[in-house]
Amino acid sequence: MVRYRLHARVKSRREHAFHTARALLFPVILVLLYGGSSSGWPLLLGGFSSFESVLHGVRIRFAEWVVEMLLPGAVFIAGLHLYLWLRPTSLIEEGALP
Repeated sequence: MVRYRLHARVKSRREHAFHTARALLFPVILVLLYGGSSSGWPLLLGGFSSFESVLHGVRIRFAEWVVEMLLPGAVFIAGLHLYLWLRPTSLIEEGALP
């Protein structure tokens, strides 16, 4: 992306905008899917069997891992996309060398 300066090419500007929007939404999606606690639901549903308790514990640990490991990188990539999108740069015409 940086080597060929795709973010600065006229023909790829629209695609970069879509990738930037997706990169900005990905951390939000991670937090919404894996960041919340679901511990209130078992009480409403009558509790867990022992097997369901194990699965619930694995799911909680997996969710914590996903948020801890992926969220910092997702925020960094979103910031990079936004920086490249907003950075004042002259757009490269098709056929010109970077």
